[in-house]
Amino acid sequence: MTAPGNGNGGAVDDPPDNTGDMPRSYAGRWEGTITYTERGTAPWDVPAGQTGSGKRQLGATETYRVIGSEQPQNGTAGVLSINLRLERDANTTYSDVGLLEEQVQGTCPGSSQVQVIQRTLDGRDIQVSNASTEPMDGRLVISADTAPQPGPDTYWVDFTPETVTMKGTEKITMVTEKLCPGGTKSDSSYSGPSAVGYGPQPMNVRGNVPEGDVEVLKGTYDLRNTFFRGINTSVHVEWELYRISE
Repeated sequence: MTAPGNGNGGAVDDPPDNTGDMPRSYAGRWEGTITYTERGTAPWDVPAGQTGSGKRQLGATETYRVIGSEQPQNGTAGVLSINLRLERDANTTYSDVGLLEEQVQGTCPGSSQVQVIQRTLDGRDIQVSNASTEPMDGRLVISADTAPQPGPDTYWVDFTPETVTMKGTEKITMVTEKLCPGGTKSDSSYSGPSAVGYGPQPMNVRGNVPEGDVEVLKGTYDLRNTFFRGINTSVHVEWELYRISE
């Protein structure tokens, strides 16, 4: 069964058990965590004729804790949708640091000696981060396979984290010096606050419900070759949700 679109049910007083159409019972209180990490580093491209180096780097760890659950009144035959209240702890850092130099060889007026007559510096130092905790809603959806020869029930967690803003500072270096006698220096450097948005890759938290008494739903997966601001990143997602019978 295809997962429905994102939607968050509202709270109701004393919600009844809507597991009547399910071959197995999932009643109880659900807790647990979903952990998302994304890491990546990318060196600067150094154009021909320039020297120097630079590096962009991302480090993100987000933990989603289930702090509440309830079963809404209205259900669909063979499908159980459990509303989840999540607490999101986001810790993200991003940096973009480097300096490139370009030199122009030539001769100054009145001289035949070849030397560096112009030098250009082009660099930046961006350091931003975010550490925040916020509540959000989600759903644990369980679908029963009721075919003549039923297979395992399946589940998925449906939630969409919003983009967070990493804040910090940036220093931009843009300097051109003409080095012959009487030469000038042009400096357009800048220093001030910086802000960069970050949102995790869409998460595919799903799997088959294990046989027997349903106490724990857990899994893990990795993604390669995802991207953030030109950085080739790797993603690791793991989760463990557990049911507390009531």
